[in-house]
Amino acid sequence: GAAARSVGSRRPVLLFGDSFAQCVTPSEDCWQSLLQSSPLGAEFCLLNYGVGGYGFDQSVLLMTRVLPLFERSDPIVVISLLVENDLDRSVLSLRDWPKCRYRLAGEDGLVLDGPVPEGVDAYLESHPLAIRSYLWEFVVHGTGLLPAGLHARVTRERELITQTQELNRRLIALAVDELDQRGIEYFFLVFNGREPTRGDPARVWQEPFFLAELEARHTPYLLSEPFLCLAAASQGRSLDDYFILQGRGSNHLNAEGNGFVFEAFERGLRGEFDRASELRLARIRSSELSEGSRVHFERGDPHAGVA
Repeated sequence: GAAARSVGSRRPVLLFGDSFAQCVTPSEDCWQSLLQSSPLGAEFCLLNYGVGGYGFDQSVLLMTRVLPLFERSDPIVVISLLVENDLDRSVLSLRDWPKCRYRLAGEDGLVLDGPVPEGVDAYLESHPLAIRSYLWEFVVHGTGLLPAGLHARVTRERELITQTQELNRRLIALAVDELDQRGIEYFFLVFNGREPTRGDPARVWQEPFFLAELEARHTPYLLSEPFLCLAAASQGRSLDDYFILQGRGSNHLNAEGNGFVFEAFERGLRGEFDRASELRLARIRSSELSEGSRVHFERGDPHAGVA
């Protein structure tokens, strides 16, 4: 399309992800415009394939469809995700709209569902709800009355988390293997949301799991949160100042937040992935933030305790 033609002699940067990649800010404050106006804009051109609402699975699937279009262009691929949400979306067949999804196959394989019913009504007709008692569902999920252990057993929480982890582990392998086989340069950009997850045992596993998988594969990555922490520490502000707090796009990065996180793109394009040092520095600086700031490095990143 027109965006691809705008690359010219520059090297294309292909960005995949959800609404944090797509941006809810005006386009002039989004990643492609920030790169265009940066010193790297003469060398690189970012093509934004982020789609609001996408799960990690959809981002990987879209990437596999797009890569053949750039076989001779020597692209750099940036795979992003909102780590607190997008891994859960990988197991869904319906999220606002029916979607195809990957399922586990064999010891390490994946199969892609299809075809997908067109429209929510058609999907629900072929996949009727299995709820037998709305009152029981409310007691389990809406009241907080069940003890944690009983709630975990009733909802099969541990089993579901294990299945979600295994599916996303294979999706990471699918993405990395596809890129490696094509000889494409890439890195992951892990977006962190505004709300801490440490109070929700069903969600606290996500970032440590994902980063550990990337570390095990020696896969380059950068996180958004350290850049915001450093900005907040230097300015004496709260991390909330860099997010949209209400209305359309709430809990997404605002224009100022995008500006600070853009440094992650710059570092990635320059091949600077000194992750442990970066996280240590961010943790040191984050101690200067006020108590009202939403800093949550204690979630268990794999570099915790690195000397």
